[in-house]
Amino acid sequence: MFISSVKQSPLFKQCLDLPRGPGKRIDEAEIMEIVAPMRERLFEVVGAMRVVRQRYMDDGAMRRQDEDDCFFDGAVLERLFDVAGAMPPDILPELRAALDTSILGGLGFGRFYKDFNAAVRNSGWEVGKGKHYIAHILFTNCGGFIYALRDYMDSLRPQRFDRDPHWLYQCMNPMCEHTELDRLLIPCGDPWWDMHYPPNGLNCECHVRHFYAFQIERERIEPTERRPTLGFSPEWIYICTGEKPPAV
Repeated sequence: MFISSVKQSPLFKQCLDLPRGPGKRIDEAEIMEIVAPMRERLFEVVGAMRVVRQRYMDDGAMRRQDEDDCFFDGAVLERLFDVAGAMPPDILPELRAALDTSILGGLGFGRFYKDFNAAVRNSGWEVGKGKHYIAHILFTNCGGFIYALRDYMDSLRPQRFDRDPHWLYQCMNPMCEHTELDRLLIPCGDPWWDMHYPPNGLNCECHVRHFYAFQIERERIEPTERRPTLGFSPEWIYICTGEKPPAV
């Protein structure tokens, strides 16, 4: 779904068609521009999470694991996409700038969390003890968008595409709900990848390994015939496509 959505952007083809010298990777700033709409919708989902935490903690719809983590119920989140105002609008420019600085500058989560805390203090946003979790979601997923799309676009360049006949889906977390896709070896030109090239959800740790023909033979891995499909969560559908869940 992630790749299918970004392919709709005219910036995707423009960026892909730019001439580049040998070994020159697609710039992360270019990728950031392509995924900007997803980043904005991610902010909205985080704003909704804030309300979920506050409003539904006591009725069992969400449970608390520890002071820096939380789980939220998808059905509850569906009812809360109209409350993105939980995140003060004036904080968004600061958070965007903080993400750009930390991700594009390679400064890591520590720098972003420092800037995130400063923005929260300045805005008066009462995030409470969940602020580390919220900062982690913003940084991990925005960074994931950029790195995954850059690798995907690099793979489509002729000198790579001709050498990488298959991609292997790898699920790095055994507790992940995407384990049914683990170890699938599928041709890189197969349309299946448009809907299933990772990430495939918030905080998804899955990635793709590129296989040359000699590696497939050496490691004795057979291309996969089956094409399983995933069911995507309402918040991930919204982040990728902008399609809001039906009213509950």
